[in-house]
Amino acid sequence: VFRAVAKKARGEEAKKAMYQIAESHFAGKDYASAAIEYGEYKKAHPKDALVPSCIYRQAQAFRNMGKNKEAKLFY
Repeated sequence: VFRAVAKKARGEEAKKAMYQIAESHFAGKDYASAAIEYGEYKKAHPKDALVPSCIYRQAQAFRNMGKNKEAKLFY
C-alpha cells in the first residue's frame, strides 16, 4: 500500500509513504531492506526533518544485522 501511495502521491504524502516503507521493513525485521529504504529516503529528501531519524534507524538496522563496523559509521 505504501509503495502505491509513494508512486502516485506527490509532496508530503509521498514522503510519508516512503518513510513508512522503511519503517515497515524495520518492524518486520528485514533490516537489510530497511537500511536501503532509509538511504533512498535520504537521497530523495536530503534536507527533510526525518533525515536524522533515517540515519539513526540505518545504524540500528546494521547493528541488528551484526554489522557493527557499518553501524558505527551511521552513529
